Amino acid sequence: MILVGDIGGTNTRLALARVENGSVHLQQLHTYSTPSELPPLLRTYLAEASAPPLTAVAVCGAGPVRKDGSIALTNHPCVLDPAAISAAVGVPARVVNDFAAVGHAVPLLSRNDLLACGGGSGDSSAPRIAIGPGTGLGLATVIPAANGAWQVLPGEGGHVDLAPVDEAELAVWQKLRQTHGRVSAELALAGAGLERLAEAVGTAPGLTPAGVSQAAAAGDAAALTAVRLWTRWLGRVAGNAALTAGAA
Repeated sequence: MILVGDIGGTNTRLALARVENGSVHLQQLHTYSTPSELPPLLRTYLAEASAPPLTAVAVCGAGPVRKDGSIALTNHPCVLDPAAISAAVGVPARVVNDFAAVGHAVPLLSRNDLLACGGGSGDSSAPRIAIGPGTGLGLATVIPAANGAWQVLPGEGGHVDLAPVDEAELAVWQKLRQTHGRVSAELALAGAGLERLAEAVGTAPGLTPAGVSQAAAAGDAAALTAVRLWTRWLGRVAGNAALTAGAA
């Protein structure tokens, strides 16, 4: 039995995993608020789950892996230290970047798992990009290697500069810069990004991202503009990453 965890800037998800016939089965999945220190939460979870003896711990976190194998979360004060985790649960522990973990899963997806958008057909032998907005904006590149294998290159692509391409986008971008300083992709597209965009285009202040989405669905013009801009910019950041990597 393996203890697995996904540690983000807002939520921590823990589960017990077992491998049978090459397939991974999760059980006892639970979500917590991300703590300042992970080992005590792991011990609490294992006690609550009445977990059987473990063989290993695998944890992914939203941040780059440092030379000592640990991760300091980019958007939270929690540090994922494999030595401390191993000492807390008594088995070997491994820490990886969260989108490196996603990247390793990408080649395992079948066509039935995917939804095509944008026209054209993908090239199964070309590099691939994994991107996702959450508390931060994660990104990893998956490239073909020898003998049908794949290599995953985690990165911090969410922190690239965000560029406007027309006057309407420039006006919003300038408001973001005046309020927040440097405008990165993550600033506009992750965490409170939709809220920031909505304020920049003139919605009522104080709306949460969920509130902006609800207002847009109800027909609020400013909220709808913010959602459309968020979608367009996310697609552009993904497209630029695909161009850089030659992904298809």
